[in-house]
Amino acid sequence: MRSIFIFAVAVLVILMSFCVTFADEVEGESGKLEFSGVLEEELGYIIGQEEDESDFALATVELGADISLASNVCGHVLFLYEQGENDDNIAVDEGIIDLKLPVTLPIELSLSLGRMYVPFGEFNSHFVTDPFTLEIGETNQIALKLSASHDIMEGSVALYNEKVDDSNQIGDIAAKVATFLPEGALGEEINLSFGASLVTNVAGTDGLTDMIGGGAVSDRAMGLGGFVSLNAMGVFLEGEIVMALGDVEIPGEETLKPRAFNMELGYSLPNMPVEIAGKFEQLSEDGDNSTNRFGGVVAIGLFDEAAFFGLEFLRSDDSETVENSVIGQLAVEF
Repeated sequence: MRSIFIFAVAVLVILMSFCVTFADEVEGESGKLEFSGVLEEELGYIIGQEEDESDFALATVELGADISLASNVCGHVLFLYEQGENDDNIAVDEGIIDLKLPVTLPIELSLSLGRMYVPFGEFNSHFVTDPFTLEIGETNQIALKLSASHDIMEGSVALYNEKVDDSNQIGDIAAKVATFLPEGALGEEINLSFGASLVTNVAGTDGLTDMIGGGAVSDRAMGLGGFVSLNAMGVFLEGEIVMALGDVEIPGEETLKPRAFNMELGYSLPNMPVEIAGKFEQLSEDGDNSTNRFGGVVAIGLFDEAAFFGLEFLRSDDSETVENSVIGQLAVEF
């Protein structure tokens, strides 16, 4: 896998060289290349009923590039490493070509093709650990997406093939619409957004595909998501639900009807790079038995917010086992 990483770096260098040449040689138009990345280092301590665990982790490494080749043509690539059971899991997480449609309309239209996260779910969170809604709702696929945006609203729809039902045809759809209050509508320090999303086969999300494994889905079920995000004078509220609208039928296996919700409430301290938050969330795989999780987090900006440190406590209870975890994370973004 070291060769994959070398290949990824080489691709980014080639892109950079291309864009510099493009900017120098094309008169009147310029190419633009922007790099971005994330590094997340973690220390975790888990208190279980049988034994405790602790470890350091290089949790996440992201290296991305955004390339503007013309006013209507953009490219985006993102390489991702996440520590897990297989530590050699460097992957092309996103690779997208965006075309802004050259038409004059009250809304802005764009067409995207490539590997992307399809428009299902929002997954806003202030915690180190991913919320349950993301675990069962996030979907990374090669898709064709049409997006439209306006001052107070944006929406998108994606077409792809998730293959979890052994289909060889493109026929899966994910769509999302979000609304934003106009700036200053409720005051200068109040922002509100909310939205909903729909997917034609919720079994094709990344988390549920891993749960199903090699099994094929015999009966498809649509998925629904909804979210609200409020920030008022430093107080913030995040709420989201992701759920299957029907049973996911797996031959020879138990029927699934997943549902998850996440609620977070917090406060950004005035004149200080400090944020505190608490949460309660729930996950149910079959519509009956559920796992409850609650806890708190403190996040601090360091060195003029060049780095961030978060300390999180979570308690999980699935009626059979109880687990407490403490995770510290040091992160930088560029």
